[in-house]
Amino acid sequence: MRINILNSCWMVSLCSVMVIAEAAQTTDKKPLSGQSELGYVQTAGNTKTQTVNAKLKVDQNISAWENSYALEALNSAQEEQTSAEKYAAKAQGNRLFTAKNYGFAVLTYDDDRFSGFDYESTAALGYGRKVIEEAQMKLSLEAGPGARVTQVEDSDQETEAILRTSGHFEYAFTETSKFEQTLSVEGGEDRVISKSVSALSSQIVGSLAMKLSLSVKNNSDPAVLTDETLKKTDSETAVTLVYGF
Repeated sequence: MRINILNSCWMVSLCSVMVIAEAAQTTDKKPLSGQSELGYVQTAGNTKTQTVNAKLKVDQNISAWENSYALEALNSAQEEQTSAEKYAAKAQGNRLFTAKNYGFAVLTYDDDRFSGFDYESTAALGYGRKVIEEAQMKLSLEAGPGARVTQVEDSDQETEAILRTSGHFEYAFTETSKFEQTLSVEGGEDRVISKSVSALSSQIVGSLAMKLSLSVKNNSDPAVLTDETLKKTDSETAVTLVYGF
């Protein structure tokens, strides 16, 4: 069930891209760009641990459309026993009305094997505005209604209406280093889920950069397991190498 929903999300996203591409017009923006991240930590001796963190993001600019697609994976093992395993996918299409105003449609999918949920998936539509759009500083805000589907382990599927708000801020200190802050809040009747990602990146050479990030996720009503009480807040600190293309 989890795989089918993920595949469906990406099928819809890919179909949207194909339709848009057929009507594409040339713009002054780079039509396709992206970045891949990889972080790996291994320790040996008294304690053996291994952590792999990988991300891929692709941005697409076609005529009045700005689309983005992202995949994330995290796997951590201690003494050959998996201690963390997460997968996430996101697809978003922005239809520009003016230089600063746009409508958006977004699909997200989260699969955290240690959260008590089989998966969580959301879909939302709404309005966005580029409040600041400068070479050194950027700020965009979004808001709109949507729905969240949650599959609890060994239980029924839950569906609820949500209000999704988000913001993204960028500040370039120099031509080779910048700070980014992304915050999203999905509020529903059953639970409120907020995610924050703070990142500082600096170019090493060419298209290769180093990135330090802190991700924090808060669930106001986490799943209840019989053998443990899950915390409402999860955090992840990562140092990754980033390759831009």
